[in-house]
Amino acid sequence: EISLGLVGSEMCIRDRKNMSQEDLADVSGLALSQIGRMERGEINATLSSVFSISRGLEIEVSTLFTFKLKKIN
Repeated sequence: EISLGLVGSEMCIRDRKNMSQEDLADVSGLALSQIGRMERGEINATLSSVFSISRGLEIEVSTLFTFKLKKIN
């Protein structure tokens, strides 16, 4: 199983750029509520939203991802 570390990456990068969730919503074109739900882990990001977030943060898409492998019994 592969878990995707998008939530922590997005928040950390957003914070380092001194951006609020509202700022990220504005530059990414996503709804503020969607940004909040993704950061709280309530919903999964779609491929489209990942690209929108990376454009809004002005970073490469790969920067948003961390992969952790979990052993499946």
